[in-house]
Parts: sequence; C-alpha cells; structure tokens
Amino acid sequence: MATDKSNSLGEKRIPLSSTTSEKVAAQAAVRASSGAFAQLTSSQIQELKEAFALLDKDGDGNIGEDDLKTMLTSLNQESSSQVVQEMFDSVRPPINLASFLTFMGSMLCRISPRMDLLEAFATFDDTQSGKIPIGLLKEALSTMGDRIDAKDVESILRSHTSHGMFYYEKFVDAVAGSKDNN
Repeated sequence: MATDKSNSLGEKRIPLSSTTSEKVAAQAAVRASSGAFAQLTSSQIQELKEAFALLDKDGDGNIGEDDLKTMLTSLNQESSSQVVQEMFDSVRPPINLASFLTFMGSMLCRISPRMDLLEAFATFDDTQSGKIPIGLLKEALSTMGDRIDAKDVESILRSHTSHGMFYYEKFVDAVAGSKDNN
C-alpha cells in the first residue's frame, strides 16, 4: 500500500494505489486552493510579497516559528509557543512565498465582493462622502450582529481613520482590491 506524501507546498500527493475517482477528487482540491492564488490582483500579489518579506525576518525564504514569534513580539502581542502553533494549524510551517500567497488568496476570497462591502458601509454614510464617523461605526460593530470588541474595531480600522472619520472606500480598496483592479 502506498503512503501519502506531500510536496514542498504541503499539498498531498496522490498515491498510485488510489482509484481514478480519488485521484480526480484530490486533483480538484489542489486546483481549488491554487485557484485562490489566481484570483489575486497584481497589486494584491505585490502587497503580499512585501508582507512576506517583512515576516521573513531571517531572510531565508520561509516564515517559520521564530519569524512569527519575532513579528508578534514586535507588535506587543503574545508570542508563546501555543499561540504560534495555533496560527500554524491552518498552514504547515515553514511557509514559503508560494504557500503564503495561496493561503492569503484563500483568505481574501472569503471576503465579500467589493460592491457588497461598499454598500454595507454606505448605510452609515448619510452624505455619501466615503467616510463615516468612527464612533458610529465602533458602536455598530460592538453592539449589533456578530459583536466585535471596541479595541479590536479600533485596531482593524486605525490605518484608514483620520480626524475621527473612517474612510471606508480606501479600506475596501485595501481588503477587496481597488475598483481599478476589479
């Protein structure tokens, strides 16, 4: 009986003893995960490459446990072995650029389409100016639906907030791709 083996991306190779239907199903699963990478725009790929380079603290071309611990520590976040292991549960370390792009692509594919996000934020924007008072958005996100802690809301929205206003169009461009790329 053949044993399961994995390639450098951690994807399972199909054993020679598998039936044809098992082989087809396994190949479809591999294509589905690589399809997420194919849906990234060139600007998203460039941003993810830059993020990868920042995470790869030792410059060895892989994000390993030490790289992740260093990054968490620099962000004043808990960096215990348990926390790092939980992060690696969905992706097997070490993570090279290809597996990072595939994983992040699959995460980004889960984000609602650009227009859906814009419409959701626009419900808070009475003037259709592309910005929302941050207090109003914090209150909504921390009291309605799937509640988010106010501290987490601030952390998520901080980079697109200025003078008490959240610039949601720029935020949507960052998470779902700009209108020029879609």
